[in-house]
Amino acid sequence: MTKQQQRDNIGKLIKKIAGRTSTEVLIAFVADNFGMLSACREIHELLATPDSTESEWLKKQCHKSHISIQLLQSESERIL
Repeated sequence: MTKQQQRDNIGKLIKKIAGRTSTEVLIAFVADNFGMLSACREIHELLATPDSTESEWLKKQCHKSHISIQLLQSESERIL
C-alpha cells in the first residue's frame, strides 16, 4: 500500500470517528474496507513518534475534523 493510500484510509477513519460512530460500527467499517486495519496500526505507530512529519499530519487531520488525538487513539485501540 502506498503512503497516499494509507493517508486516504486514515482520513476516512478519522471522518468516521468524527461522526461519533459507535465502536461496533467502526469495527464493521474496518472489516469491510481493505487497508483499514493497517491504517489503525499506522495510527499507533505515528502516535508513538509524536515529533515526526507524519505525526504532525495526523494531528492536523484530527484538528480539521474537530476530534482530539486522544479520541482517535482510543477508538483505534478499541478497533485493534
